[in-house]
Amino acid sequence: MPFAFCKEQRQRADLLPDDSWMKALNYTLKRKRQLMVFLEKPDVAMDTNHLEREIRPIPMGKKNGLFFWTELGAEHICLIQSLICTCKLHDFDPNVYLTDVLQRVSQQSSQRGRRLNTKAKEIPVCR
Repeated sequence: MPFAFCKEQRQRADLLPDDSWMKALNYTLKRKRQLMVFLEKPDVAMDTNHLEREIRPIPMGKKNGLFFWTELGAEHICLIQSLICTCKLHDFDPNVYLTDVLQRVSQQSSQRGRRLNTKAKEIPVCR
């Protein structure tokens, strides 16, 4: 039992409720279910830093968007940055993906009703 030590330590008479060790023990035992995920599945990341780094260009782009000439231009740049970050998160090469989608949009402008993502599985994955 991985949390037996914490339960034993919490029973110590020399620890006060305001003691930092007691606070750490209570914190650990209160989050036992969540912490068990990392003990049972070691491939689960302990934090979301990798995701936060990937989406960081989106808020930075929005901040920079304040200085574009037009509101429409800022909106389009933010949309493109969001697409690029999403491609990276899903291991798609953004250049290949956007080229493919834009080519199909121009080819299908006269053929309404067809979906753009019909060839999504054929898009090369980043390595």
